[in-house]
Amino acid sequence: MKLEGISKRISLARESKTSHEEPYNDVYDKFVASIELWDFVENNKAEKRIRYEARKYVVITCVSCIEVFFKRMAMLFIDSGLIKDDFREILRKYSISLSDLLDIKKRKLSIGEIVAVSHSMQDLESINSCFNKILGIQNFLKELETIEVVPENKNKYILIQEYPDIWAKIAELLRLRHLIIHHEGFKRILGDERLLNMSLCVAAFISAADNYFRDNYFRNNMP
Repeated sequence: MKLEGISKRISLARESKTSHEEPYNDVYDKFVASIELWDFVENNKAEKRIRYEARKYVVITCVSCIEVFFKRMAMLFIDSGLIKDDFREILRKYSISLSDLLDIKKRKLSIGEIVAVSHSMQDLESINSCFNKILGIQNFLKELETIEVVPENKNKYILIQEYPDIWAKIAELLRLRHLIIHHEGFKRILGDERLLNMSLCVAAFISAADNYFRDNYFRNNMP
């Protein structure tokens, strides 16, 4: 991607109403709003077509929350200097001229912003690979499995014990989002229990990651 395109994406991200909040807070309200809309539509016995659209919206929002959260976390790690040498493998893929460097300085773009808007976080493999390199670890997703999650109004739990099929559920959700967005006329059964289970896995995934980052790297609050 050329610098001009990257710069436009960064400008859009900066203009976001929640762009200055912590990553977890950045996605929490969006996630809750989508679930509340779905619940409202179901409880008011809306027609079948509207109920189906509300369910599709939950799928799209859940995937967006995953992507936004991990992009923002990657940006925080990079701009805070909390990256390992392995991450240079990603940085080497960027071809930037001296002219680009002048534009970057003029527009006050950070390396974290550039990487965040140009790196995909729409599948588990990409997220795992990126954070393995940033953190210098072997398997980021595996590390999350033993993280203790403390949700509101619910007893704390260990991620993989509470959701043993979490990665399969999230992978299914990601595939559904792709079909909804890229295949016009997409029609597939999205049952209440199935969708609820997938959305709960997303919430647990993001919560576990947030706890992991705070406990190991940002103990004194996010920068």
